[in-house]
Formats: sequence, C-alpha cells, structure tokens
Amino acid sequence: MNLAWWVLVGGSAGLFTGLFFGDYCAVLKPVGAAYLMLMQSVVYPYVICSLLLGLGRLTPKTAAKLFRASWPFYLLAWGLVYASMLALSAAIPRTPPPPVLDAAALLHGRADLLSLLLPANFFADITSNQVPAVVIFSLLFGIALQKAKGKETLLSVLDSVRQASLTIWNWVVKLAPVAVFAMIAETAGTVEPAQAGSLLLYLGLFLAVRCFWPSWPFPWPSRCSCPSRPAASSASLGTPSSSRW
Repeated sequence: MNLAWWVLVGGSAGLFTGLFFGDYCAVLKPVGAAYLMLMQSVVYPYVICSLLLGLGRLTPKTAAKLFRASWPFYLLAWGLVYASMLALSAAIPRTPPPPVLDAAALLHGRADLLSLLLPANFFADITSNQVPAVVIFSLLFGIALQKAKGKETLLSVLDSVRQASLTIWNWVVKLAPVAVFAMIAETAGTVEPAQAGSLLLYLGLFLAVRCFWPSWPFPWPSRCSCPSRPAASSASLGTPSSSRW
C-alpha cells in the first residue's frame, strides 16, 4: 500500500482505539504534537527560501511580464478562497457575542491586524507565527534581489536550504500513519459528547471543500489556456482540429 492508504488505516485504527480505550488515549497526545512540531519546523525555511529564490532569479522585466500575465488567475483564486470562507462561516453556527464590548480591545484588534500584515520585526513575526508578515517580507526581499549584484552565491545557498527542507519534510511525512493514529485516538477518546457535533460539522465542511477545490477551480484555467491540438492527433481521435483540451 502507498502512504495514503497507510494514513487511512492509521486513522481508522485510531478511531476504534479512541472509542474503545477512552481517556487512556490521552497518553498519545505527545506523539501527535511532536509530529506537528516537526512539520512546522521546516515550513518557514522552505517558504522563505522558495520565495526568495523564485523571485531573486528573475529580472525585473521578466517579473513584470509574468505578473501582467498571471494577475487575473491570482485574483480569481483569491476571490474563490474568500467566497469559500464566507460560505463556510455561514454554515457554522455563530457563538453569542460577549455581554460587554471593550473599546480598548477593539482598538487593540486593529493594531494586531497591522502587525499581522506588516513585517516590522521579521524574527518576531516568525516566533509569533505571523504567516502573512513573513510572506510579505519574503516577497519584498525577493523583488529587491532582482536588482542586486553578485546574488548567485546567495541564491545557491537558498536553493540548498530549500532542498534540505524538502528532504526533511519527506522524512517526516513517512511518520504520518503513526501520527494520524495517535491524534485521532487521542481526540476520539477525550472529546466531550457536546463537542462531538461541532467536530463532525467542521470535518464534514473541511472534506467537502477539500474535494471541491482540486476538481474544478484550478484545472479550469489550465484547460482554457492550453493551445489547440494538432490536426493529425485530432483526426486520429475523431475530433475537430479546432477543439481545445
């Protein structure tokens, strides 16, 4: 069996283990936590190096040309993501508002939005897991690298770090069946009955969106942008030569 089937087996075994042993499965929580920590440890090095490497290798003229050619697709993808988020938020029951609203807390929330988007302190953003600020920092420095001189050495180092991060990721992913078994067993064994309905609703919505996204939105632009098939291959399949994949 491939890894996906082993993950399914691990999840099924974890569900039955959690239902059978109950609260005893709490001892498995460190296993799932360790797996998630190992996965997260290579996310930032891979994302930062990939963005810096991908943008830094381009010339400003090429980057501008690629941006002009691809911005409609990115705008469409962002719109679909936010539309999906709004649809999911409408399906999830709302929690009652707090009885008292603190104006200072509202102002603090606006300030937190700025700190989430603007990379004032790159290392603090990584420590506090501010993903948008880290991505914006990487985009800005990647664009700045396009005009830097003698950048080949730095790009080579970034490529090595990216490949090493991907290698570590592949090592950790092989532990997925064991980690899924531990996390599902711990959740199924310790979840309160009142929380089970909310958990099942979340999982159902997540799986529905997960099955929808790869099947329709992203293959559609690629099919529309492909060139026409050659007449010879089209004739051999009995289709008009002007048809598009």
